Amino acid sequence: MAEDDHSFKYDESDEKGPGHWGDLKPAWQTCKTGKFQSPIDLKTNNGVAVAEADSRVSLEGLKRSYKEAPAVMMNRGHDIVVQWEGDAGGIVVNGTHYKLVQCHWHSPSEHTINGQRLKMELHMVHNSSEGQLAVVAVLYEFGHPDKFLSKVFNLIELLLYMNKNENEKGIELGNVNPWTVQLGSRKYFRYMGSLTVPPCTEGVVWTIVDKIRTVSREQSRALALSVHHGFENNSRPTQQIDGRSVQLYRPQCMMMSCCVSGGGGGNGVGSGKSDKGGGDCGGGGEGRAVGLRGVVVATAVDDKEEDGGSDGGGNGDLEMEKQ
Repeated sequence: MAEDDHSFKYDESDEKGPGHWGDLKPAWQTCKTGKFQSPIDLKTNNGVAVAEADSRVSLEGLKRSYKEAPAVMMNRGHDIVVQWEGDAGGIVVNGTHYKLVQCHWHSPSEHTINGQRLKMELHMVHNSSEGQLAVVAVLYEFGHPDKFLSKVFNLIELLLYMNKNENEKGIELGNVNPWTVQLGSRKYFRYMGSLTVPPCTEGVVWTIVDKIRTVSREQSRALALSVHHGFENNSRPTQQIDGRSVQLYRPQCMMMSCCVSGGGGGNGVGSGKSDKGGGDCGGGGEGRAVGLRGVVVATAVDDKEEDGGSDGGGNGDLEMEKQ
């Protein structure tokens, strides 16, 4: 979905850098003029998402229906991508089914938390039958190896030594199960944005998992060394929100009163408490969008998503909750 890697750069001081993408080709003007660009900074304030919420939109648990399918791994120059060639299932967002197409990595993370970049970000890219895009993003800090990367780790460096014809075909991985990509939480941020590479197409539904996962330094280094020179840091700078709504979904665990009358923070958004309830609805509470002053303006009911919450492999919520 990205253009040729040599036609744009990530170095902000380069004439082909992010600030100039919209001037490089007429088809890329949206990179400069678009009002729904990605990535963005996800701000939090004492565990409350600082964003304007849209009360007309009701959030629900992310419905995933992935399955094993043949896949290949390729070096696109600016990133490493795993592309499914068979039917790998997909997700449902607002009643629309999106088919899983590919996943790729950015180092450091593209989305930031209170202005802070994390070490890495994974994008799972989905496409609807009408050509609409939906991306599920997972953010990482250094720690234990990532399970999905561990399965393909030995093949990543091979991509660096393949010629152009070989790399266009990629390395066949056999059947790859997308469920190996661990989210660790059913909580997520949702907003409308764009592709983070030219042509910066807008109308992309972004879902950023509210859990910081871990990746080993060795895995991160392998990804950086395998891309083309100059693309070791392949993250676009954050873009202006321009009045867009950013919503936070949390699955239902208890009645709303647990977020109001119990002990602790009382806001129900990642105060560092246990996910077993309590005054802040730790890992529960109603799914909802939180406005600038922490007012609940939209609710959603958990649909008992298949992967069932945390698996203990992450560092904490994006609100910087640590386990």
